[in-house]
This record gives sequence, C-alpha cells and structure tokens, in this order.
Amino acid sequence: MEVMARSSIETPIAGWESMSERGEKGRAAMFNMVKVFSVTKARDREGLGERVTEFLQSFEGTLVNHEVRQSSDNEFHCLTIILFLKV
Repeated sequence: MEVMARSSIETPIAGWESMSERGEKGRAAMFNMVKVFSVTKARDREGLGERVTEFLQSFEGTLVNHEVRQSSDNEFHCLTIILFLKV
C-alpha cells in the first residue's frame, strides 16, 4: 500500500520533535509532502527497497527526512517506510 499526502505545512507537525533534532544545524526540517510505503507480506517486503528507490529517483523534490517502522502481531509483520518530502 502506498499513500501520498500533500499539505502546506511550513512548520513541524506536533509530535515530530525528533525531526527538528535531525534538521540542518538544529533548525526544524520543513516538508510539505508525506509518502508512505507499507507492506505486510514477505514477498512484498522483499521488493519494498526497490519501490522506494524507484520513487526517489523519479521524484523532483527533496527528501527531508525518513522513518522506518516495524510492527507485528501473532500473524502479521508490517514494515512501513515514511518519507518526508519538500516539493
């Protein structure tokens, strides 16, 4: 599953304090687009890196930050890559 959202965010979103720590020289990183890649099946997880790479190579903006998250329960293992982008 891929989700893309755009907004006119010019300041960091509350709850993403970790982004300001990784911004340029302590400044909060600015972004106005979020792209989410999320998979649960093993076969899909194997190809996730290629899908993200293809997207980034074709994207004309700037990658501001990224996060990788993993969650699981008794049956499923979900891998999510979140890209914070500036268009």
